[in-house]
Amino acid sequence: ASDDSLIGTKNNVASGGTASVTWSGLSASTSYSWYAKASDSEYTTPSSTWSFTTESPNIDLAVDLKGGLGVKVEIMNSGSDDAENVDWSISVENKGFFNRINESNQGVISVLEGNGGIVETKLMFFGIGRIDITVTVECAECTAVTETADGIVLGFFVIITNAS
Repeated sequence: ASDDSLIGTKNNVASGGTASVTWSGLSASTSYSWYAKASDSEYTTPSSTWSFTTESPNIDLAVDLKGGLGVKVEIMNSGSDDAENVDWSISVENKGFFNRINESNQGVISVLEGNGGIVETKLMFFGIGRIDITVTVECAECTAVTETADGIVLGFFVIITNAS
């Protein structure tokens, strides 16, 4: 590797044969360099140094907020790669004088499939009045998405009045 660490070893390769090893633990969007050393019982010869850059994953997260019984949230991935360990959170707070509604929920989606994968979650609560809704979705390989909305809650029923 570029820091002279050992990637792997292949022993007893026949003259003119091919040696290969697996380089695990590589990160996305990172440049790497490597070289090989051929050795017999008497001599060791290093190769030239080669380089490559790993690709960035194609993950495109989006959030769709819906009212009804509680706040419904659809988390979507329209990218071509799966998103792993997607953290999500929903919070609802009173907008006004009473401040009696202060609810939240959070979780992790272990794998959100690419090419249109959707996971739905919901936050149920009871109250009356105007509310602010905030949803945040993020993962290590993607850009975080935050959606906010204004709403009105009447008992368990939520009406979304303005989403951004």
